[in-house]
Amino acid sequence: MGSIERSKATTQLVAGTVSVNTVDALSPQTPFGGMKQSGFGCDLSLPSLEKYTALKTVWTKYRA
Repeated sequence: MGSIERSKATTQLVAGTVSVNTVDALSPQTPFGGMKQSGFGCDLSLPSLEKYTALKTVWTKYRA
């Protein structure tokens, strides 16, 4: 199976990260995490940022 076929096969995998023909393609900014009932979510991503933060509005009056 060639690289193109392997790349197409990754769409059928239930996995957070899949590498085809490489093992060092990850960077610290790459989201990672578990799938299904592993107990882990997807960290280092916009969904995790929304999960770990809450919107808060603060009004401050400064004297001129």
